[in-house]
Amino acid sequence: MSDASINSNLEEAFKNSDWSTICAALMPRFNDYLARRSKNVFECEQVNSLEHVFTVPALYDDQAGTRKQVIVPMKVFTRDIDAELEKAKKATTAANTAAATANTAASNADKAREGLETKKLQVDDAIGASKTATEAAKKATSDTLASKTAIEKNESGRQTAEQTRQAQEAARQKSEALRSSNETSRQNQEASRVSQEKNRQSAETTRGVNETTRQTQESARQKQETARAEAENKRLAAESGRVLAENSRVSAENKRQSDTNTAIINSMLQTELAKEMNDHPQKQGDNGNWWKWNTTTKQYEDTGIIARGGMMYPTFEILDNELYVTDAGSNIEERIELEDNELVLKL
Repeated sequence: MSDASINSNLEEAFKNSDWSTICAALMPRFNDYLARRSKNVFECEQVNSLEHVFTVPALYDDQAGTRKQVIVPMKVFTRDIDAELEKAKKATTAANTAAATANTAASNADKAREGLETKKLQVDDAIGASKTATEAAKKATSDTLASKTAIEKNESGRQTAEQTRQAQEAARQKSEALRSSNETSRQNQEASRVSQEKNRQSAETTRGVNETTRQTQESARQKQETARAEAENKRLAAESGRVLAENSRVSAENKRQSDTNTAIINSMLQTELAKEMNDHPQKQGDNGNWWKWNTTTKQYEDTGIIARGGMMYPTFEILDNELYVTDAGSNIEERIELEDNELVLKL
């Protein structure tokens, strides 16, 4: 995957706060960073030769709580050995020089055999020099043996260091096995994450469909709510009308009951009055007038009206197609009237 693609994916992941994608994109770079810059001794490559090797990884422990991985230069292990070897080299060089001098002296002695007496002092000097060289060679040999002892002692330290290295290597291999196991677990988790991501995307698709359905249902619900609100307003208006009608009905009912009670009372009064008037009908008085019962004074009173029929003794006569009515005993003009060209007689 290219850097541009990774950066694009990272930008998209950061926008969506998709931490799984962020971690998956950063993990290869993080591993590469650790591989190139890590100083963990357990990640070092094993070699079987000291050629081109100048340092050795080691565990530093001051027994006081500080433990860390360090590297030790090879010169630290061979420091004493190098010094002893340098001394042995100097002693050997001196011995070689003394031997060369002795050889030269012996050669000169052979050449100067004839002048032995003359060269005796030179021979004595050469013998002295030879003895000195021999002593130097002995000392060099002694120093070499001491150097060998130091080397063997340092070899013991080296072997201890090697054992430590082998233990650390075993620990590194164990750590590597654990890292490999963790990597396998990480790969399994990554596969599981990919599967879960697919499930999440599927669930997200389903959620989107459900959200669309919910929005549609919400829109329908809002329309229904609007219709319900309008119906509720109509119901409230109808209820208000019903209350007004009920109030009107109650008022009408109260009025009806009041009117009924009044009518009942009036009817009872009229019934009493009718009974009273029926019990006390009009009658003809001794003076020939009608006497009427007074419901207030509870007595008969003279009405002044003559107590007789309409026409007492009427006579009829037709002269020239005209009808003449005569009744000397009554006021006939009060008993005759003309209605719609018809003559009406009130007898």
